[in-house]
Amino acid sequence: MVTNNMGVVSTPAVNNCALHWLQISIPVDETADDKGLHRICEDIFQLDSFKFEASKNFLKGFSGYKIRHDYQGITIFTNHYANGGNMIYLTGSVCDAIAPDLEAIGQYVICNGGKVSRIDIAVDDHCGLLDIATINQARLDNTCITSFQKARSTNESNLNTGTNSSPTVVFGSEASDFQIRFYDRAAKDGLDSHWVRCELQLRNKHATRFLQQIAEGNSLATVAMGVLQDKLSFRIPNRAKRSRWKFCSWWTEFLQDTKKLSLGICKDRHESSIDKQLKWVEKFVAKALSTIRQEFGIKRIEAICDMGDRRRMVGAVA
Repeated sequence: MVTNNMGVVSTPAVNNCALHWLQISIPVDETADDKGLHRICEDIFQLDSFKFEASKNFLKGFSGYKIRHDYQGITIFTNHYANGGNMIYLTGSVCDAIAPDLEAIGQYVICNGGKVSRIDIAVDDHCGLLDIATINQARLDNTCITSFQKARSTNESNLNTGTNSSPTVVFGSEASDFQIRFYDRAAKDGLDSHWVRCELQLRNKHATRFLQQIAEGNSLATVAMGVLQDKLSFRIPNRAKRSRWKFCSWWTEFLQDTKKLSLGICKDRHESSIDKQLKWVEKFVAKALSTIRQEFGIKRIEAICDMGDRRRMVGAVA
């Protein structure tokens, strides 16, 4: 599913939308000796599990996991003390590599009962639309309309030079499963250019629903900008009701006329799940089934289906 071109870093583009962090949990396969590690490596990354270097004594475990497997920036945690599933942890350039296959990965996660613990999306402005001082002033003046109850601004000081960095404006509390951050990435990297980043950080149910939207065929940019449109807007105040205030032109241009998308809208989960499983099988398993039928006959496929029935019965009892 993922082309093995790890380590490639893309050049920032104007208003580029990119995946920066993805943390997924996949249920443990109790029928497999490795608890499903080989299946994850092969199905998601098209890699053999033996390529991953395992380490058992890393920082005394991570979130209850006993073993960590690493390969070219991909990290998979297994052997959770409370059978918490296998966790896939992706950051940095690996996210650039898997981005084209994010829809298929989302379908795999959903079809296998997985969940998303965290997903970070960065939307970069390189053409001067976003200004941190303007965004922070809108926060102070309460001229932004948002479903977040809390917002804050943070500054970082360099005690050696006595200088202060450009503030980071954050919408959403630290304990929230959804936060939006704005900060000057160019200043942070010491660059003499305009580069302001809008960063969406989603956890747990919000993150899972975000990936579900991508699994249904929506692009990463469409979902990110649509959710941003739904959660936050910057307005020009007047005597009318706040909800009728006009959008700031720079914000409208930044959103690029994206339609609003709410993560709270859910389709029928049972029907939606069956449809996604069928779509995933047709796309990724049909060729393998055809080969098995040709080599071993239709009875072998029926035996595989019987194996699936037994696994579903065990899962239902559990």
